Amino acid sequence: MNNKSGLASTDFATNAIAKLRRLKIQESVLNSSVHKVFSTPHEHEEFRTTFKGNNELKQYLNTIKNSFIEIKNLLEDVKISTNSSETIGQLDINEVKRDVLNLEAKLTSFKSFLQKEIATLKFHFNEIQGELKGKRFEDHKKNYKPNKQTTKQYTEIVPSPVRVLINSPFKCPEVENFQAFIMNSQRYGGWNEYNHNIFVQIWNKHFHMDNVDVLINVCNSDENIDRIQSFNEEVLQKIPGTTLKDIISHNKWYSEYVYLKSCQQRALEKWKDNKRKIKKTCQQQNAKHDLQSNRLSMSSGTAKSLMKKRDINKGT
Repeated sequence: MNNKSGLASTDFATNAIAKLRRLKIQESVLNSSVHKVFSTPHEHEEFRTTFKGNNELKQYLNTIKNSFIEIKNLLEDVKISTNSSETIGQLDINEVKRDVLNLEAKLTSFKSFLQKEIATLKFHFNEIQGELKGKRFEDHKKNYKPNKQTTKQYTEIVPSPVRVLINSPFKCPEVENFQAFIMNSQRYGGWNEYNHNIFVQIWNKHFHMDNVDVLINVCNSDENIDRIQSFNEEVLQKIPGTTLKDIISHNKWYSEYVYLKSCQQRALEKWKDNKRKIKKTCQQQNAKHDLQSNRLSMSSGTAKSLMKKRDINKGT
């Protein structure tokens, strides 16, 4: 009976020693983790001051430290009680077994707690890192100074022939009238581009014609009241939010715009035609001058050759 009891005690002691070895490995890992937790926050003096003054954080770290010390003391007790075969024979097996299981449970619980805390710290780290990136982006936006490029105003967008006529000492009334109209008008007559384009499509459908000289009279004449009424109704239907007053005002502006632009275009074509005629005249005069020069040079050459022949004949 005593032999069986001794064998059971020996087997349990062997198992307990094996468990203790595993617990020692876990102890070294936990020691390293706790040391990291305690040492990392103290890298900067400013943080160290904040850390000391934060009672809530101190209590939190004390809880971790106390848990670790409790596990360490329990492990030391088990190690001392199972250190030699003499003490093993005198131990209460159930008590040792309870201590080992208690130690294992505390280690598992503490390990799980540390893993959760590390995951929480990583989450907060990523959150702070994201906020810092956002702050850097905002600072960059505030300090960013784009290269200033001068954008031409609507009234400055003028075709080159028009610019030539504007700067010419010989003023063209048609060009001056249209440019003055543009200078004193808002772009698209004060409408937005989308609504204005729809208006132009409807306007071309009702009023477009080759003879622009009578255009303004057609758009405002009582004789064309049916056409004007049909035009107004279509605009009201296809451009929501417009009033009859807006349409009449815009129609007046656009009719004048088309008329003055057409007058300018005819003046430009006339100017180009005159320019071509002048250029052609100059080319003809240059060609005539070149022909005369060639004839003179040929005559001079012929005269020289005759004189040379005469001199030769005299010599013979």
